[in-house]
Amino acid sequence: MEVSGGVEEGFVREWTPCSHILNLIPPRIQNGLFSNELCLTCVDSVSEYIALGTNVGLVYWYDRKKGNIQRLRCEAATSPITFVKIVSTVDYMVGAGNAAGQVTVFQIPKEHPENVPDTFKPKVEPKVERYTIGDLHKTMITAIEWSKNGMKLFSGDKNGVIIMTEIDFYMVRA
Repeated sequence: MEVSGGVEEGFVREWTPCSHILNLIPPRIQNGLFSNELCLTCVDSVSEYIALGTNVGLVYWYDRKKGNIQRLRCEAATSPITFVKIVSTVDYMVGAGNAAGQVTVFQIPKEHPENVPDTFKPKVEPKVERYTIGDLHKTMITAIEWSKNGMKLFSGDKNGVIIMTEIDFYMVRA
């Protein structure tokens, strides 16, 4: 497959099979009394992590160094994830758009370097924060892009509407 318009033109090649990642994801998921087939719908990556969107409102967060996977659940669990986008800032920010027009943002804390003294590390283990941005789009999310600092999120939908959302995580509001 030839890539055009990129910084470096060339060929896209898969250097290692991703079957070990897929083996960590169950083929079916239980939803109450019913079991649904789980399908991957979208993907994005940075050098340390891979985010995989699904048809059941989950984002799988794969750690490339440790080889483990974490489930991130969106508020609208019945709506398929249609687009995921990661940005690496002070924390990792993952934007996940769904078929209903909602955007969910996950703020995933980075690990502290080993050479940081314990006195500078937080007393409480940081956890993943979830923010849901609703009522902006009326149709399926087709694109998400972050500003470099992770403070602005641009989302686009099937109707061509593009919305910029300023995110202030220190005030815990989006």
